[in-house]
Amino acid sequence: MYPDIAWDKEPDLNGLKQALELMNMDFLKGVAALEQLADDGSIASMFYLADAYGTDRFQSKDLQKAEYWFSRSNDAGWRHGAFMLARLLYDRGDYPAAFGLFRGAAENDHVPATFWTGYLLSRGEGTTRDEQYGFTLMENAASRGHLTAKRKLIGMYFRGRSGNKGFLRGLWMVPSLIADMAVIIFRGSWRSQEFNERIM
Repeated sequence: MYPDIAWDKEPDLNGLKQALELMNMDFLKGVAALEQLADDGSIASMFYLADAYGTDRFQSKDLQKAEYWFSRSNDAGWRHGAFMLARLLYDRGDYPAAFGLFRGAAENDHVPATFWTGYLLSRGEGTTRDEQYGFTLMENAASRGHLTAKRKLIGMYFRGRSGNKGFLRGLWMVPSLIADMAVIIFRGSWRSQEFNERIM
């Protein structure tokens, strides 16, 4: 189950389970069941619908429908929905809209969105460039375990961003990243949703 969803507020967990099982047997009937639950306010159903359309596990991808369901979940106040919608918009080149959504999710304490807000600020994509504040946000995400933030910062520091101080900071972060990855491998947690969030 996705950890960022308020499962205690889901309208019908049994119905959700049945809809997901039905989707594996009959995709269209499963979709219809999830859509009904989504209309009843189920954030999880919106997520599973967006995920189904955004991947090719059941059928060919339909990014327009994935965007619709992530947008629905964002409208319902789900911060991860805002983040995933931002990722879709970023991938298609709509950087200003993506930045606005990333920033909103970051303000709602979403760690991957904090990294992406900083990353776009550091590059001036979709917003006015503010490298210093962008690095501050990426450092914040890295300090909270976001692996992609650490990897990006190491590369930026080694390329001379922030001068000699930054280069030394990058050197310090390398063993930290290696240690994080060693723990993940040792625990076998690379398939977990927590790991996915740390590399988004």
